[in-house]
Amino acid sequence: MIKPAPPVPKTSLVMKHCQTDWSALKGLIPKYSDAVPTDIDGFVERKRHFLVIETKFAMQYGRPMPKGQEIALLHTSELPKFTVVVCWNIGKETATPGVWDFVPFKWQFYIAGHKGPCTNVTLPEFCDWYVGWFNGCK
Repeated sequence: MIKPAPPVPKTSLVMKHCQTDWSALKGLIPKYSDAVPTDIDGFVERKRHFLVIETKFAMQYGRPMPKGQEIALLHTSELPKFTVVVCWNIGKETATPGVWDFVPFKWQFYIAGHKGPCTNVTLPEFCDWYVGWFNGCK
């Protein structure tokens, strides 16, 4: 049997505008009128270990993370066997409107309810880290 060739690594990630509008739920909980679901951009389970990945535009584009989402991710990072990483896009818009090249980017780990430093990362470094995370789940 002929083995298939290994996948060719991508040299870029793209970020597309696509999200669910949960505003119909706004105001349904009187004490917490802004309580609506948030989305998660990436979620992986491996042997009961969980990786949560959130992608955001860098602050330079004037789009901070919504406070409720930040709180939810910080609290998620307190759970055993959960790893939370936020990837900040510092790339630029592509020729296709609404599609952004996600390389280069910065990453930031949320660990035990605290935000770590935001540092530059290349796509190969991110891919190596991801493989290490996946293989390290026991």
